[in-house]
Amino acid sequence: MHDDLQIEIVRGDEALDVLKSEWMELSTRAREHFCSQTFYWASHAWKHAVARGDCRLSILTGRDQGRLVLVWPFVLRRHLAWQEAEWLGATYEYRDVLVERSPVAGRWIDEAWGFLKTELGADLVSCPSIRPDAAVFPLLNKEASAVRRHWPILFIAADRWPDWDSYRQSLRAKFRRDQQRRRRRLAERGRVALEIAESGEQVDRLMGWLFAQKRAWALRHRLYLPWLESGAYEDFLHAAARDALGSDELWLGALKVNDQILAVQLAFVCRSRMELYMITYDRAWRSYGPGRLMLEEAVKWAFDNKISVVDFRTGLEPFKYGFANDETWRTDHLVPCGRWGACYVAWRRSVVRGVIARMHAALPAGVRRVLTVDDGRHR
Repeated sequence: MHDDLQIEIVRGDEALDVLKSEWMELSTRAREHFCSQTFYWASHAWKHAVARGDCRLSILTGRDQGRLVLVWPFVLRRHLAWQEAEWLGATYEYRDVLVERSPVAGRWIDEAWGFLKTELGADLVSCPSIRPDAAVFPLLNKEASAVRRHWPILFIAADRWPDWDSYRQSLRAKFRRDQQRRRRRLAERGRVALEIAESGEQVDRLMGWLFAQKRAWALRHRLYLPWLESGAYEDFLHAAARDALGSDELWLGALKVNDQILAVQLAFVCRSRMELYMITYDRAWRSYGPGRLMLEEAVKWAFDNKISVVDFRTGLEPFKYGFANDETWRTDHLVPCGRWGACYVAWRRSVVRGVIARMHAALPAGVRRVLTVDDGRHR
């Protein structure tokens, strides 16, 4: 193997088109990865980034004897006196470097990071949603000057059980009985069925239903959610779901009674990992627990299809605890790379900034809506 990694930064709106075929081929040679590292996800995330305002695309690439072995995409934005490079993405999806399986993959990532900090032209590098099992986590965790925020994640280590029945028997008896009772009550209302999207028309219909329910939920609770109100995130996720369907990486299911939709679960499946991305249900049926029943269908499918990890993603919502048997976290890393970046990090750590943040959070939702710039991100 060649000793030197050839690193360069491909810049501009056409960078994705230039790398498309090589990126897709690299995905087949990479270690276990997230759907957010696929080419289709990056291409739609870039469109989402452009919709949020002026920005520039810069993709760091690494080659070994001319063969693409590493891809690391960023979006650069100007904020007052400093320039921030944010890892390309649309919201809080997991991030990791797409790198070829190799004994020297860790060294490649280290070399790429050193190059990135000096040559990308950013004062700050934002690396959000990094799991501890990400290839890039050890490197970022060593950055002493970084600002970090941690978020809990629940998941099922499904490979601990041989099948669905064995896993189900490991759940709390009270929880199992409650699920059975809800399912019997629902069956009394009519024919219960599970619809799994297999066509673009089904994706369009179920995604439309999912976001309509999310908007109704936010309205009922008087919540201001920029990612939901702008429509840009819905467009992104809808487009990503359509492409994931074509790549056999989409699981979009609907729980129905007599053809009426009660709940929808959106999930992405990449190799042996299933990410339960978004779920919602019809509030009129809430006494039947349609969200939990929908979740049970998704988890059962995962076991039936030999999925190793079922990831419930960020948050400790009560409905997840009935199924999850393990917990980890994701970390947002903000790394200064220059003088202005160091100044911003000092501000982030200051007492004054903390006081202002708490005052902003205490304001009514309507006032926050006026004061907050809608950048389309879900935080």
